[in-house]
Amino acid sequence: MAARTRHGATTRCGACGAPLIRQPGECIAVTVDQAPIEPGSDPQIRGPNRLTWCAPPGPGNQPGRLLWVYPGHRDPCPHPHHADHQCTTRRPPAAAPPAANTLF
Repeated sequence: MAARTRHGATTRCGACGAPLIRQPGECIAVTVDQAPIEPGSDPQIRGPNRLTWCAPPGPGNQPGRLLWVYPGHRDPCPHPHHADHQCTTRRPPAAAPPAANTLF
């Protein structure tokens, strides 16, 4: 069961089982690996289809809202960064339904 937070939920990938953080948004829904990336490794991980996200702390003990790490993002940043999840395991194809015994 996913642990709900104010800004999203922690869950697991349905294909590879990796722990994830999911955050719904108005324009984009974010799904990142729960484990933070090494500080300073953002440029090596970022790509055309993969973004990195900053996770500043929220009020109290709750996690904060994930913020996109844009080119002018604060360097060095004291908050952990997370990368978009890229699943390495593909789901097996769905089995074909059995043929029905019909006359027509």
